[in-house]
This record gives sequence, C-alpha cells and structure tokens, in this order.
Amino acid sequence: MYLSALTLEEKVGKLFVVPICPTHGEKHIEKVHKLLKEKYIGSVIFMEGTSSEQKHILQLLAMQLLTFQDAEWGVGMRLMDIPPMPKNLTLGAIQDLELLRAFGRELARQSLSVGIDCPLAPVVDVNSNPKNPVIGKRSFGDDPHEVASRALAVMEGMQEGGILACAKHFPGHGDTAVDSHLSLPKIDKSLEDIENAELVPFHRLIDAGVDLVMVGHLQFPALSVDPSSLSYEIITELLREKLGFEGVVITDALNMRALSLNYLIEEVVTKTLLAGTDLLLLAASRPDVIDYLIDVAIPRAIDHIIATIPEELIDQKLERIRALHKTHSEIPGKQPELCRTLYRHAVTRIGKEIPLGRAVALVQNQPDPIFENFLRSHAEVLCFSYEEMEKASAFPHVIVQVGPNDFPSKLPEHAIVALFDVPYKLAAIPQTAAVIGYEDVPFAKEAVADVLFGKIPALGKLPIQVYE
Repeated sequence: MYLSALTLEEKVGKLFVVPICPTHGEKHIEKVHKLLKEKYIGSVIFMEGTSSEQKHILQLLAMQLLTFQDAEWGVGMRLMDIPPMPKNLTLGAIQDLELLRAFGRELARQSLSVGIDCPLAPVVDVNSNPKNPVIGKRSFGDDPHEVASRALAVMEGMQEGGILACAKHFPGHGDTAVDSHLSLPKIDKSLEDIENAELVPFHRLIDAGVDLVMVGHLQFPALSVDPSSLSYEIITELLREKLGFEGVVITDALNMRALSLNYLIEEVVTKTLLAGTDLLLLAASRPDVIDYLIDVAIPRAIDHIIATIPEELIDQKLERIRALHKTHSEIPGKQPELCRTLYRHAVTRIGKEIPLGRAVALVQNQPDPIFENFLRSHAEVLCFSYEEMEKASAFPHVIVQVGPNDFPSKLPEHAIVALFDVPYKLAAIPQTAAVIGYEDVPFAKEAVADVLFGKIPALGKLPIQVYE
C-alpha cells in the first residue's frame, strides 16, 4: 500500500542521502530544503555545525527524514560544541567490554539528543597496515577477532540506546595505503586471507543483527574486477548471499575521488544500485561542492535512475529502507564520568616498569601545561625541550612526552616515553619503557600521569602490533 501510493520519481528520491551543513547559512538550508521537497529525498547527512543549529534545522525542515552523521567517536566528531569521545583505537586497548557497551549507549544518547538516527558507526575495519592513511585511529586494532568483539559490544550498546548501527567499510578498508577519498585503493589478497581477516568482524555483526552495512570504494581483485561499491559479486553474492545480510546497504560517499576519477555520477548510481546497494550517500563540506551536488549531480542521477533501473528493484530497496524508520525508545541517561573512565582503562604500559621519584625531568617538544600540572600533582617537575635532552638525561627520573607531531631521538636509557599518539610511532623511537595514552587530550594525560606514579594500574593492552 505504501509503495503503490508513490510515483516512480518519489521512490527514486527516497534512495538518496544528501548533505546539509549548518555552518553554511540560511540560503544553503533553503536550497537543501527545496531539493528535499522537489526531489522527494528521504535522508540527510549532517556535516559540521553545532547541536543547537542542527536541532533548529530539523525543526525548520519539519519532514520525516532518515538522519545520518559521521559520529564514530561521538557527535563531537562533527559538532563543535560537543566534546568528542575516545576514538576506536583507544577503545581497542580497553579489556572490559561492558565499558564499550556503555560507549555505545552514550553514542546513542548523543545522537538522539541532536536528532540523528544513525551515526554511521561502528568502523569494523581491521587495521593491518600501519601506513593506512585514512583508518588508523578509527579501527579497534589489527586482530580480526578482537575488532569483532569490540565492534559488537559498541553495536549492542547503540541498539539498546535506540539508534541504528552501521558496520563499515565493507569488505574492509584496513589493509590499504591509499585514502579512498583521493584514489581507489587496491588490496591484493587471496580470498582465504580476506575471509580470515577483513570479513571476520562483518560476519560477526551481521549474525548479531546489524542494521546497515556501508560498502567502501575498494579494489579487491580476488573478489571482483569492479570497485567494491559497484560490484554485484561483492555486494549481492558475498554480502547478501554468502554472509546472509538482509538489512540496508548504504554506499560510502559516491562523490569520493575513488569513483569520480573514473566514472560519471550517472554511471555510479546505476552500477551501485544494480550491484545491490539501497541508499546512495553523497557528502561534502565545501560550499561549492555541495552546490554542485544539489544543482547538478543529484538531479542528473535521479533522472538516470528513473530511465534505467526497474521499478520492481527500487521497490525492494525501499522496503528495506522503510524498515529502518522505527520509533526510538526513551533517550538513555547521560553517563558523566564515562569518557574519563574509558581513557583510564585504555592506558597501556610496555617495556620496563621504571619507578619515578619525587622530582622528574619532563622533556617536551612544546610546553604542555595540562600534562605538566597533572604530573605536578604527584611530584616536582622540571621542564626541558627536545634540544635539551642531554641536559635532562642527567636527572635520575626522566619522562619524554611524545604527541602527534613529535619525533624525539637519542632518549636516555632510563627515560619513560609518555605517548599521546598511535603506538605505531614507538617503532621509530628508541626507548625501553612507555606508557601510552593514545590521544592528545586532557583525560588521557591525567590517566597517563596517574599510571606513571602508581595511582592507578595500567589496564590497557596494545590493540596493534608495534614491532615486527
């Protein structure tokens, strides 16, 4: 009854997820609103803005829409007034999976509080390539089974909290050295290797009832000659028939250069729909790119779908999409100490356990009053620059702080590295002891300081292999 009441143009519009960026002002919002109404668009993805702007726009639109946002580490990933939560690599170090379920519930609370149905999480890519330029901290680690366990815990929390979970980027973006925003990554692995690594987390989440799977733009020669997002063999034969996924398949942004360098938008939408996808995502933040999508690409794509895709196939996709429109449960309660607790459970110690005294030399690339003050709650702290490393080495207790842009060399043998970045960096730093906070944020710095001086234990374990 629902589908029989819709025209073909109305049906096609509901296959699209279009971008809306609150920071671009009223004219942009009006332009998107016009597109939504005239082309019967069914879904939006919110880009950068604030929580109040986002809620205000949803009130202005006053439409029944499926709403998305890239919010892998909380809506603070996109909303400037909301503090971000820990990234997946940090969560990958945590051993208590109940904390990851709590993370999922908090992600649900944040999403629902700003009108989001699906935060396009969790990322389930197995980050087996240390040189991966786009996944990295977005992955739970390099062990497929550990990634699966953590992604499942987060998914369970999300669904308990009343939002939709989306496993991405199928069939796996973890073993790439190319960013698919810029070019098409090629993963030369055998089918057996893919089944034993990339597919493990997807299989686990599909069996547990994940709502959506996002298909990435990736070249897997062992699976298909086509990019994964345009491949019938990958989407229909592998994802749907072999892995048994019956939910909604959403594309990664179809305007990414992995596809746009080689295909017109008309080709892309036709190929991906015939391959088995349901929702067509287009996303951008730059005003000129969004204007092009609204004025040219999306109308052109809609016309091409109307002319080329059988209506019966479109109906099948809409039935799956419609099943995602469900009444949310009550918004979960806020967990005020959760973020701090997650960082404290993630801290990891490797190498020697070097005791510290009541006075320490802290060697830094740049002054960091936040970390200094946390250390000063335990001991007297004398600060030195990297250029003063030799001078600092004369002190019996030395901490060398390493952040995202820091690359120290010639560390004293008795120094402890306090790392606030990905652990891969340790492979290039000569050290015998390190305490890892994973991120350059205050909660991580407080936790590392407390571990260094024995106030709390180091409960985390490395989620990736640092040394070969």
